[in-house]
Amino acid sequence: MIKGIIFDLDGTLLNTIEDLTDSLNHALKEVNQPTYTSEVVQSFIGNGMYRLVDLALKERATQQEIEHVMELFKEEYAKRYTNKTLPYPNIKLVVKTSKEFGLKLGVCSNKANKYVQPLIDFHFGEDVFDFLLGEVDYIPRKPDPAMALEVCENLGLSTDECLFVGDSIVDIKTARSAKMPVCAVTFGFSDKEVLEKENPEYIAHDALELKSIIETVGH
Repeated sequence: MIKGIIFDLDGTLLNTIEDLTDSLNHALKEVNQPTYTSEVVQSFIGNGMYRLVDLALKERATQQEIEHVMELFKEEYAKRYTNKTLPYPNIKLVVKTSKEFGLKLGVCSNKANKYVQPLIDFHFGEDVFDFLLGEVDYIPRKPDPAMALEVCENLGLSTDECLFVGDSIVDIKTARSAKMPVCAVTFGFSDKEVLEKENPEYIAHDALELKSIIETVGH
């Protein structure tokens, strides 16, 4: 039986795309590089900030150039990350219901760890989630299973007791590597057709459908 839910953050709990796009474009303008629409930036997300910047620079920049833009991007994002970011419709209800069921709640995100706690506290309140983990230097990021396993361990649960919820192929691969059942959500940053081809155990097209899935697996 499922006793815990591990959520991805960007594209699953929170729509962060506008703040990420604004911050990235500011950094790109600083180095006279072309900017992007939020739809294009959305396609870059899922493998951490370094990979996002690398893709924005069309994978042609040197490591030094990438790191320079990374610093500009991080400086700007630190100022903007709560400006336009919002929870997806009804996702607060999903979290509230899951908590009321007595399920343990975790977050496993490739977003820099320093942003995860303040974003969760700001949008969902303190002490709602039991353990949060973003990208840190000492744990390989998703799709390596290490982050998911770390969250699972801190929730005090076995992998088959946790449902991983995410919006990307990276999340599906993470869950499978960690031997956790996975629910893909199609309201985030990935195309529905791409996710459906991966044949996740569960798929939710909106937060209310996700709520119904959690109610089913959590009983």
